[in-house]
Amino acid sequence: MPMPLGHPLLIKEIVMWCHALLLMPVIGLALFAFLPWEMAFPAYAIISVASLFIYYKIMRAMRQPVQSGREAIMGAIATVVTPLDPVGQVRYKNELWSAVSEEKLRPGQPVRVVGLQGMKLIVTDAENPPAHTTRRSDCHGSAGNREIRSWR
Repeated sequence: MPMPLGHPLLIKEIVMWCHALLLMPVIGLALFAFLPWEMAFPAYAIISVASLFIYYKIMRAMRQPVQSGREAIMGAIATVVTPLDPVGQVRYKNELWSAVSEEKLRPGQPVRVVGLQGMKLIVTDAENPPAHTTRRSDCHGSAGNREIRSWR
């Protein structure tokens, strides 16, 4: 019977094969023990070039910005669904989120996500940003955001 996708042993196997892929040039050296030099060298060159290409793709993927979680939603644009006065709902990437705002916002209005408290977004008007610059503490719900905490 096949293992389900989330099974720990299956995950260990995938991780193991990932490391084997990174070791392909080292494993490819074994070709020289079993094949004549004229055949082993071109095969090893192909393995090395393919490995360098894979390493390049891996490094490029690791430099990409975060695509999920708290970091991805900060600064994103959402649309107001129910009036925010101060609590309402916004739609972000086809998902409904509870949201709070220090200003009254009407349905259909674009808003910018400036913070996240639990599962509630903190938003401001995207068309008319506030005059003050947002402090780091405002974005992460620390002591600088006491008014919004009371709206939970």
